[in-house]
This record gives sequence, structure tokens and C-alpha cells, in this order.
Amino acid sequence: MPLLMVVVSPMGALVPIEFAASLGFLAVLGAIGAKAGGANILRATARVTFWGALAMAVTAGIGKLFGRLSEDMSRACLYGYQISGLATNSPRSITIQPAHL
Repeated sequence: MPLLMVVVSPMGALVPIEFAASLGFLAVLGAIGAKAGGANILRATARVTFWGALAMAVTAGIGKLFGRLSEDMSRACLYGYQISGLATNSPRSITIQPAHL
């Protein structure tokens, strides 16, 4: 169902709608699972929704952190640049320079 939301949502509101729809569908699945297992429906729904939201937030944070770096590296490789300094822990030590042919 969240994939269907991508198709029907306007581009300007895609991320918030997808986030809300994913949480909504997670809540429904949590309630169904609790009902099937004989557990407390409210607690199970809250638990599944909370941990789902946390997982999405962590994933978004990692994407934000590494997304720009990987985009720059992909572009550099595409245009024939040499990338060095990837073995260090600091993104500031990465250098991109023209490759020697």
C-alpha cells in the first residue's frame, strides 16, 4: 500500500505523505498481528508504529549523512576523476582530482 501512495501523491508532498502512509499501514499491521496473537491491540499497535517510525528516522538520517558524499563520488568517477583518502574516518580528507591518463 505505501507504494500505491507514491503513485497517487503529488511530487511536492511525496515524502510526508509516504511517511504518514507507511506509519498508518504499520499501525494496521500491528493491530492485525495483535488480534491474531491475542495480545493487547493498543500496545502492539503503538509498539510497531514507534519502532517503525524510529527505523525510518534512522534510515533517513543515514541517507542524509552519506547521500551527498556518494553522489559526489559517483559524479567524480563518471567524469574520470581520481578519488583518494577513502580509508580515513574523516570526510574532509577525501580528495577528488583529475585522473592522469
